[in-house]
Amino acid sequence: MDQTTILGFGIAVVGLVATLAPLFRGPQPIDPTAEARDLAERVTEEEGREFKRLLGGDRQALNSEGINLRFVLDSHCSIEGSVPEGDLETIAAYYRDLRTRRLVITGADDTLASGDAGTGKTVLAVALVLKLIKSRIGDEPVPVRLSATSWDGSPLRAWLATSLQRAPYSLSKRVATALVDHHLVLPVIDGLDEMDSTPSPGYGSRADELLQAVDGYGTGISNPPVVLTCRNSQYDALLEANAHLEAAARIRICTVDSRAIQKFLMERVCTSPRNSERWRPILDEVASAPDGSLSRELNTPWRLTLAAVVYQERSTDAGEYLREPSDMIALASTGDLYEKLLDWYIPAAVSAGSTSRAASVDAKQVWRRLARLAAYLNQSAGKRQAGGRTLSGTGLVLHELWPMAGGWPPLIHLGILLLTWLIFVTINTIIPIDENDLLQKVANAGAFGGLTSVILLWFGSTTPVRWGAEAMRSRSGRRAFAAAGALGLFLGGVFYLAGGDWVVGLVVGLPAALGFGFLTGGTARPAKGSDPREPIRSNLRFAAANGLVDGAAFGGALVMTSHPAQGIAVGIMTGLTMFLGIGMASVRYFSFLLCALPQFPLRMGRFLNWCYNAGLLRVSGTAYQFRHRELQNYLAAHPDPPPDLPLAALARRPL
Repeated sequence: MDQTTILGFGIAVVGLVATLAPLFRGPQPIDPTAEARDLAERVTEEEGREFKRLLGGDRQALNSEGINLRFVLDSHCSIEGSVPEGDLETIAAYYRDLRTRRLVITGADDTLASGDAGTGKTVLAVALVLKLIKSRIGDEPVPVRLSATSWDGSPLRAWLATSLQRAPYSLSKRVATALVDHHLVLPVIDGLDEMDSTPSPGYGSRADELLQAVDGYGTGISNPPVVLTCRNSQYDALLEANAHLEAAARIRICTVDSRAIQKFLMERVCTSPRNSERWRPILDEVASAPDGSLSRELNTPWRLTLAAVVYQERSTDAGEYLREPSDMIALASTGDLYEKLLDWYIPAAVSAGSTSRAASVDAKQVWRRLARLAAYLNQSAGKRQAGGRTLSGTGLVLHELWPMAGGWPPLIHLGILLLTWLIFVTINTIIPIDENDLLQKVANAGAFGGLTSVILLWFGSTTPVRWGAEAMRSRSGRRAFAAAGALGLFLGGVFYLAGGDWVVGLVVGLPAALGFGFLTGGTARPAKGSDPREPIRSNLRFAAANGLVDGAAFGGALVMTSHPAQGIAVGIMTGLTMFLGIGMASVRYFSFLLCALPQFPLRMGRFLNWCYNAGLLRVSGTAYQFRHRELQNYLAAHPDPPPDLPLAALARRPL
């Protein structure tokens, strides 16, 4: 080796050290106050989008100017500082006046068969979050809304920290833990009633267990601040079992009165002379009979939204309205209006978001697909796990759908790995290499297959991962980089001892050390974002990049030391195995799609995103959710659409 080679190698090492040095700087001290401000900005961004979706962010949502939710205090659950009533605009001031800062939001008394569903509990909770942040001062905790069904049974502090590490906030473990430890997070737990299948949860129910975890949340703090939302009847059952939230004020959201109904309809649908004429019988009926059957059937924001969407549906050819609003009067008198609104909502929502340039979509097919997903969510709530995480009963996360297909996706994943290994064994066996006999080549292939299988199990995760520079700067990231880098150098040493050439050892060891190190040290959870399809996409990119790099390193080394064909085979084997390991979440997702044909389309993400644009679903972090829990429950109970459902509606994009 001449001096030029030595000098060039030395310069390369110095450059490599200079490049990697910033990654190994010690962790910067955390400023909890500054991190809380940053979290508040993220929450405002996320919940602001949600509030728009709920109150006017798209054509299927409520008009934010139409209804100002009012609430009254439950006299049996009052505390110091609570006043008899309030509304959407004053909810933040109402909460701050509570001495214990503990609040339970329920609906009104159950006057309808559906109870207090759709009265606006989530709307009021989101409004509270946004208004508290807007007027936040000093070290006040940042309100963060959590789905009750996502609770995994862990202590509330651990659940809070883990939730902050997931999308849409994606905080580091150190920051999330620091915020929770410094009491800078106010949990706003939405949907306590969705945790149990029984309508009357009592002592020992999942809802009761969560309430006990809430009461044990504060370290050294008696009755720590918290906000809960729950249906009226379910919370009454918890009260009866003495399993309620201690030292908390309970408010009941009032039903929408006749004046608010008229105001909403005037602003939402009576926007032209023709529509004013069509809706005049409804306005007159509500005004003349404020306590009549029609007023009672339309006394929640959700029902008003359904009516506005369904009775504004138009034919796709001539643009004629398919239904007359006056028909609601007779349906309300017989108690059939709500069920009819749910029956007609899907075709109406599909039609409202259509264009004449798009392909035809069968509304019945959309119904059946969504009904299967709704049934799966109801069956999974708190019972199934994916990737070690208890599945939610409300969120459709793409990489967590594979349990729908039973045990087949993991078997398909394993089968692909075994097939890849078998192909490599076959190629390695038939390649003529004079210095090795057949038995030795099979043994080498088996050993390499075993090594790559270990790598698969080590790196594989059913939660999609990506590469993130922030992970490399953490203490755990640096440790993982060092451990994986040592493994890469060890492999380089093995190649050096086997071939007797230090160049080959360096060519294998250095790329392997860097590849394994960056892979494990820089592995991060999905970044924050509003597109639930991005975790799968970023996971595929990450897996493909690592497969290419590692495959090229191992294959190139063997090309230099043995038969070129054998090196190419090893490179392909290594690349595929690394892809299958790092992309485990994506591979299982695509395996699920294969198993789910023809019930679901191959482009499942595209279908769900289309349903979101049509107003049938909403987005929360990396999950799609049904527009309303009532819609989810109704579809789960009705897997087949009604016979009078329109056969097709035009969609923006083919499904």
